[in-house]
Amino acid sequence: MKMTNFKKLHFLLWILCSCGASSDYSEGLSGGWEFIRESADGKILYRGIDDRSVPCKILAFDYNRDFIVAAQRPTKECFNEKDTIYYKQGKNDIYYWIISHHPDSIYGPLLPGEYYVLRGILKVPGELRLDLKVL
Repeated sequence: MKMTNFKKLHFLLWILCSCGASSDYSEGLSGGWEFIRESADGKILYRGIDDRSVPCKILAFDYNRDFIVAAQRPTKECFNEKDTIYYKQGKNDIYYWIISHHPDSIYGPLLPGEYYVLRGILKVPGELRLDLKVL
């Protein structure tokens, strides 16, 4: 096993262990991304080819071939002391994320106003909606 594959496996196992038991659900999304649900709080978006992720707890997501949009509420169960994500209003609010496949970029965590402005700039289609009651 290559060292990079080992690092990816280690990261994924860390996510799985830190957020609960073994995976009970996963769904393939666009751009090589996957939604993984480990527990009630352990819901992440993950792309294994380069170890990128949107940490738990994912509240809702939608996607097409060009974008993934997600709503997230940070949970302490999925953070460690080396967490580098800055949440402007603390870890109790809902934040939004946009993953663009062209160019390959992740935008977030975003406050609601920032999210809607960036949706317009990136031309995210209106059909991509977040139903916060789904997950």
